[in-house]
Amino acid sequence: KITEVMSRARAIFMFILMGLGTLLIGAGAASADPPLDVPGEITDSAGVLSTSDEARVQEALDAYQKETGFQLFVVYVKSFDGLSGPEWSDQTATKSGLGTTETLLAVAVDDRRYGTSVPNEHPISDDDFARIEKDEIEPALGNDDWAGAAIAAAEGYTDAAKDSGLPWGALLI
Repeated sequence: KITEVMSRARAIFMFILMGLGTLLIGAGAASADPPLDVPGEITDSAGVLSTSDEARVQEALDAYQKETGFQLFVVYVKSFDGLSGPEWSDQTATKSGLGTTETLLAVAVDDRRYGTSVPNEHPISDDDFARIEKDEIEPALGNDDWAGAAIAAAEGYTDAAKDSGLPWGALLI
């Protein structure tokens, strides 16, 4: 009789462990975000932006577009689903159909990673993009200033575009 009770107890214990394992695996998968087709300029599936933060970011994105003719998309997710920031950003830009005047900044808040996808034809140099990332975007992200990172990107890209001395009107036509 004791053997039968122990056997049932083991079976129940194993059943509970399997259920917990399934829940934990499911919870881990739910927090990963595969590359996506962005629905707009700001996508915050991680829920890190307040309404006022989102308004400030939108204002910076609008100013960047107005002053340069280029567009910046910003995406906040919890995880890059095992991809590097640049891989996730490039795949998302491709899925979203972003063109030669559109840049994507993606931030995985739980992974503590980010990535940018910049079209090859963009007139801002790779060195300028790298400088903006290092000097402006990364410090904001390091302080968990999610809105500040997007604003820093938009302002940095605007300044770099102005400093490039390119004839924006002619390029856009």
